[in-house]
Parts: sequence; structure tokens; C-alpha cells
Amino acid sequence: MIDLISGPTELLATHCDVWFGAIGGDMDELVALLTAGERQRLERFHFRLDADRFTLRRALTQLILAQYLGTTHDKVVISRECNHCDNDGHGKPHVIADTNVSFSVSSRGNAVVVAVAAGVEIGVDIEVMGRSNHRSASLERAVLGRRKFPEHAYDERGVLSIWTQKEAVLKAFGLGLAADPDKVVVAEPGEPAGLHHAPELTTDPKAVSLVDLPLPEPYVGHLACIGSPRSVRLIDVDLDSNAKLLAM
Repeated sequence: MIDLISGPTELLATHCDVWFGAIGGDMDELVALLTAGERQRLERFHFRLDADRFTLRRALTQLILAQYLGTTHDKVVISRECNHCDNDGHGKPHVIADTNVSFSVSSRGNAVVVAVAAGVEIGVDIEVMGRSNHRSASLERAVLGRRKFPEHAYDERGVLSIWTQKEAVLKAFGLGLAADPDKVVVAEPGEPAGLHHAPELTTDPKAVSLVDLPLPEPYVGHLACIGSPRSVRLIDVDLDSNAKLLAM
């Protein structure tokens, strides 16, 4: 059974570590890391891809956090209690034992990203190009919002760039879709990533930094950080060998 992964063990004050992992190999080893409740939930998935993505998402998060906290995966306790409605299943996840460590997780297609930082709140979101027309159309409507006459049409990457910036910001604040994404105004395609306007948030937009993640094709993603800007260490996860630093 996998009980550790190779890679960084310390968080740099100037950086946020973003781990990129893809479905593959012996998923049964990862299933063995899940809690009894998570394995019960796993049985309710109808499609293998969804089940594998859930497994990788939960197991990888536990393994990575354990590495930074200097413990084993089964000792990492994560709370997902919502600060807005007290629901214990859909709040912003946080480590109970160490409030200095912030993390955020996102998954699409065959990939999972786990972002970890110390001393700041973060949010990460990824999308994958080439998904169904139905989802692409839904995201385009969400991106355009109530703008009846957009300045120009967006290609798929442009739509996903805007959407992942919005989602990353809302996840950093622990809001998710409880807030209106249409009111979160971010950089247009071709501009440096950034938050321009968000009236529902209590923080000055200038205090929120956004980073365009250098993910492998066909993925698009952004990292949001509340507070001092952080550089990104992108780490490729290979559970069968050492992790590899993709970008810094």
C-alpha cells in the first residue's frame, strides 16, 4: 500500500505548491487509503472515471498533506464544515490540526490538482478543454453572465480561463457557488490573470492575486491567493516513482 510520495516536504514562504496528478496505475492501492465512509461513497458512483477521480482526489490530498505535516495519511484530519450553513460536507476544507496550512483541490477529466501554502488562504480550479458541448455551452453562459453584447466572442480556452479565475477566487474565500460568479470580474483572455471587481467580497481586489497555472494540455487552471502573492511550484505526481518539478 502507498503510504508516502516523494517530493517537497517543506512549504516555502514565497511559494505555493501545486501538485498535478493523473488517473493511472493500480487504483486499488489508493482505494485502500480511503476511510470507510469514503469507500461507501465510492460504491455509489455510476461511472468508473468519476470513481477513480474521487479516489485520486481524496487519497492524494491525504498523502500530500501528511508529507508537509510530518505524519501519516491516516493522522490527517480534514474538516469540510461550511461556515455559512454549518453543513459538514460542502464547506472549504481545512486541516484541523494545523491552521497555518491552507489547501485547495480541483479535478476535471483524468486530473487532480492539490494546492498547498502556509500562512495564506488559497483556491485552485482547473477545467479541461474538449469536454462535451453541453458543458462548454453552460460555462460560456456563466462567463458571459448578463452581458447581452459581449465585446468579442471567446474561444474555448478563453472561456475556461475566465471561469477558472472566478472559481479560484470564490474557493479561496470559501464561498464556492454560494456567491454569484457573474459579479466576480476577472481578467479577459490575453491579459495577465487578476481580480478586477467583486462587490460580494469584503476584501480589496488588489489584495487577491491570481496565477495562470502552467498545466499540461488540455488543462486550464488558476490559483487565487488572498494576501501576499505567491510564486507557484508545479509538481508532477507519479505514485510509482519520484515527483518531478514541472515549473517554478
